[in-house]
Amino acid sequence: MRYLVLLALVLSALLVPPGAAFAQGARKIKIEKVQVGFQSTAESSRYKAAAWTPVYIYLTNEGSEKIDGKEYALVVETTDSEDVQNHYTERRLLPLLNPGESTNPPLLAYVRPGGDTSEITVHVQNSEGRTIDSKKPDPYAAEALPVNAQIVLLAGSKLPGMKRALIHDEKPKAGDLQEDDESLDAKGPLRFVYVERVEQLPARWFGYQGVDLMVLTTAREEFISNLLTDATGRKEALVEWVRRGGRLVISAGRNQLFVKNFLEKTQLLKCDLTGTVQRKELGGVRSWVGFQPPVFQGTPIKGKQNQYLDVEFTELVPGTGVDVLAREAPNDKDRKERPSIVQGGCGLGRVVLTAFDLDAPPFTTWGGRDDFWRKLAVEMDIRQVTHQEAAANPNPAKGRGQPQQPNVMGQGSEPGELAGRLQDSLEEFDKVPVINFGWVALFILFYILLVGPIDYFVLKKLVKRLELTWVTFPAAVLTISGVAYFTAYWLKGNDLRVNKIDVVDVDLNSSRAYGSTWFTIYSPRIQNYTVGVEPSPAGWNWATPKAEATGDNAVFVDWMGRAEADWQRGQQGILNWNRPTYRYAADGAGLESVPIRVWATKSFTASWKMTLSEEKPLFEAGLHRVDAKRDLLEGTITSHLPVDLKDVTLIYKDLTYKIGTLNHMYVPSTPRFRSLAS
Repeated sequence: MRYLVLLALVLSALLVPPGAAFAQGARKIKIEKVQVGFQSTAESSRYKAAAWTPVYIYLTNEGSEKIDGKEYALVVETTDSEDVQNHYTERRLLPLLNPGESTNPPLLAYVRPGGDTSEITVHVQNSEGRTIDSKKPDPYAAEALPVNAQIVLLAGSKLPGMKRALIHDEKPKAGDLQEDDESLDAKGPLRFVYVERVEQLPARWFGYQGVDLMVLTTAREEFISNLLTDATGRKEALVEWVRRGGRLVISAGRNQLFVKNFLEKTQLLKCDLTGTVQRKELGGVRSWVGFQPPVFQGTPIKGKQNQYLDVEFTELVPGTGVDVLAREAPNDKDRKERPSIVQGGCGLGRVVLTAFDLDAPPFTTWGGRDDFWRKLAVEMDIRQVTHQEAAANPNPAKGRGQPQQPNVMGQGSEPGELAGRLQDSLEEFDKVPVINFGWVALFILFYILLVGPIDYFVLKKLVKRLELTWVTFPAAVLTISGVAYFTAYWLKGNDLRVNKIDVVDVDLNSSRAYGSTWFTIYSPRIQNYTVGVEPSPAGWNWATPKAEATGDNAVFVDWMGRAEADWQRGQQGILNWNRPTYRYAADGAGLESVPIRVWATKSFTASWKMTLSEEKPLFEAGLHRVDAKRDLLEGTITSHLPVDLKDVTLIYKDLTYKIGTLNHMYVPSTPRFRSLAS
């Protein structure tokens, strides 16, 4: 008996996997908490379904040995829009954990859930890929928003005045109950989230994908100085998000020197900050807001009635490509007009800079601040929530446990409808016919008749031996199955097919090209695929850019799904115990082991960037305004593309210019373009 016990212990030791020792005893990591999305209150967060969002993970080393950051990885598991599981692995910025130490601030990973009820699970794995610990976020602590919601990210301060101005378009009447910020912020399609520490900002650009507008306030020196000195890629991630289409508002007041250095480092906006100037009031800002708001003047002088300090604001010197939205008139001490609000493009995105703090007096005490926020929302394409909408749309259920119905956030959006039509067109393959359901129903009916009444009639009336059904029934099933199989192969073919659409945006200022690719793969067999995108440089005079930050990648590949609620989405219906899983490659450069069923399609999207040749750019533009009082343009455009462009239209402000065909290396003979009303 003693030898049997000894043998059992030896076998148990051999059967225990090596990684199990990591999770027990001396080396053990525990996941304390998982937060999905940006903070909305002290205890809750928000994120947009079908969009990338940061995941904040709190770990504790419960073992007796220190664990190096290279010895573990964070894996976030969820499902895409077709209910297929996927894993995203994060290995960057993982610190060394001493015994008993907890991560503070939390660690960052990222996830893109396929819908508002998609489950999310975080795993900690060792270097061999074995799971040490797993945890799901509290489903009632995170609010999953539908795709047509809008999220405003407030960085630096919470800006309660902006929230109140955009949630209601009119002040409550006397006697109405005053609602707190949290209840206000749970109504309509517009939601606010915030970060108060630089460590809470995403370190990858796609972590901002669900954000529609970011407002960066700088009155708190700690926040802007930490962002300026950050060495973990957060500045670069923010810049890359803006270049790929993000919208950013920056305020520069008391800490304008930090903002000056920040803009110089990031090149978000070609605007110099050279000091401060003063005016009795900011009439230019007041005129830009419109609707005759109260005078924007300084803070009251103590002990003196109706007397105010001059308004001190930052002296802005706009560079090339920067437009002035509001400018202040000269006075006796300063004979120059001074811009107070400017804007400029950055790649595909847009940056607005104000010469005064948005989170400090005198702006926060100005009576026209609500009108200012509404005007800014219109400029940045953010929709405010009216009083009637808020009343008709009470607080929706929070958490992923209850799917959101379409009327919670309003009916479908135009971008969502266009995305659905795009995917429909990509899933249509000319040489792969779609079999009409009527033929399928007729075939099923024939199959039922053959294995039922026809088989019975033949054996009963003609052969008169019913026991032969043990032979005829499987023979009929095999024959019909074979006919269906080979007929489908004959109709649908045995070739792998791809439909693809590319959109290329060229930014001449930064000498970069940004591409968006949508493609659908048709699989003639059951197979797992490795999916990637590589921009072709032939004839386009570009080169793959160097990584601008650790972990930055020129190409990012992702699944493409329809902008629909969970209850509208088609599910694959695969059992959980047999559900296939695919993985994101390092830095999202591709997808690995993507399962596609036989004669089925799956759609993908890719975002990529390339560096343009400075010696031979794709386009050369020599355009200028005819005169200072009108927006009419004249000049030339030269194309160095290897192809001709047809139906070319030039858009400048609210005017459009019909160019027609722009041939390769073609210089228009008539330099002045003809204006067409937009």
